[in-house]
Amino acid sequence: MLPFGFPFEEIRSGFRELNHGEISKSVKWLAVHEQVNILQKIFYNDVDVQRALAANQLAWAIGFPSGLYEEVKLTLSAQCQTKDGWTAFFPKSRDAKLWIKDERMFFVNSAADQFDNLLKGKKRADLERSLRSIAAGEGVQ
Repeated sequence: MLPFGFPFEEIRSGFRELNHGEISKSVKWLAVHEQVNILQKIFYNDVDVQRALAANQLAWAIGFPSGLYEEVKLTLSAQCQTKDGWTAFFPKSRDAKLWIKDERMFFVNSAADQFDNLLKGKKRADLERSLRSIAAGEGVQ
């Protein structure tokens, strides 16, 4: 159960940065809110979730023969498949712990920086098209 309606400073900071045109900083503040204030409390603090994530991470890092594991990644488009320059990857280390806030936030902030570079680069139109597709509920491409 997560209490609702609290005035989190991360939300205020995120929108303040957005109003100043600082999209990357805004995304990072809002990501802290999402990852720490919400997901950490309702998901990542759960011991069973931590065990499952640890088992997945170990199997992925060592290439366990069963193949029953998933690479931890974040695609920055409406596509699920990895695409050069459009995917952020969590470290492929047997000791990496996704449920540890600082490790996860390093991954999330790297993804935010990558997203910001896409916004400022030659692929901006492709990114905008992908975001419109997601917003319209068109599903995964």
